[in-house]
Amino acid sequence: MKIVLIDDHALFRTGIATMLHNLEPETESQGFGDSTSAVDAVNNPEEVDLVLLDYHIPGTDTGNNIQTARDYFPNAKLVIISGEEDSGKIIKAIDCGASGFIPKSSEPQVLIAALRLVLSGGVYLPAQVLQAQPVSVQEAASNKSALDQLTQRQQEVLKHAIYGKTNKTIARELGLSEGTIKAHLSSAYRSLGVQKRSEAVVIASQLLDLHRG
Repeated sequence: MKIVLIDDHALFRTGIATMLHNLEPETESQGFGDSTSAVDAVNNPEEVDLVLLDYHIPGTDTGNNIQTARDYFPNAKLVIISGEEDSGKIIKAIDCGASGFIPKSSEPQVLIAALRLVLSGGVYLPAQVLQAQPVSVQEAASNKSALDQLTQRQQEVLKHAIYGKTNKTIARELGLSEGTIKAHLSSAYRSLGVQKRSEAVVIASQLLDLHRG
């Protein structure tokens, strides 16, 4: 497995790399202080399986960092790591396309479990986010009939979106236009009673089986 670690603290990068290597000796990791350095230095970016990106890197914009990582490492799962546990920032990261958000205060076993979940196609969110969603989202999540309102294609497109894929990537993989993908997502969000990707993640984590084909 090939991993790219992007964090402005070298000691943290080294610690994470060592832990992952001890658990999986064949893991190859490269560490960088910012996303620009990673883009400049990593060859064969399509071979990278996982990108761990710090939420706050001084002098950079989080949204741009996430977009850069998603664009340059098209096949990698993107997970945000952060010393901050603000629910708003976690939701922003998911809305920008991350497949998970792991607080740096997490225990090692939680980190590993979260990464395994993401690599298997799931989405990881800290418990406090799942417990602190607006009432409208909770109501939608409890309404099992919401799934019945989604067509098979809408569920398929929604799963791809939740996995952190861009509309362009989903369109290419499904042989559809980007406009069609946007339309399917809009319909799915409306049926589920949500407006954002992060809200859809909460719904899907409870109502959709993310581990099926």
